[in-house]
Amino acid sequence: MSNFKPDYGLYLKSNGYSNSIDIHFYAIKFDHICKVNNDLYSIMVNKEENNQEYAVSLDFDNSILGRLLEKLPISISKKVSNEFSKFDFNYTVEFEGIAQIGLVANLGELQKGQYEGFIPLVIKEIS
Repeated sequence: MSNFKPDYGLYLKSNGYSNSIDIHFYAIKFDHICKVNNDLYSIMVNKEENNQEYAVSLDFDNSILGRLLEKLPISISKKVSNEFSKFDFNYTVEFEGIAQIGLVANLGELQKGQYEGFIPLVIKEIS
């Protein structure tokens, strides 16, 4: 349990961010997408801020998934679509190489994980 990085959403919340503040990321790099259920997807990345590395959970729904897939290389987009069509929940598609997107998100609601609480960032726009 001590190997967990602190949660970025909790960090932002403790520094005065509210759910209505837009949080901009200009170049998020990732190599996977997780299907949590039929309308919830997530990407986990790390972010360094003030000499501390944080875990960031980026959550999104089907409408954002569609926009995200349009931004990815066609080979990755096809692989993700094909794999997700086979599974209803708790499935992660890892892909070769690193994808990169820009996005706008807001703080989500506090979630209780197995070992600790976290606040996901909910993607509302892909660029």
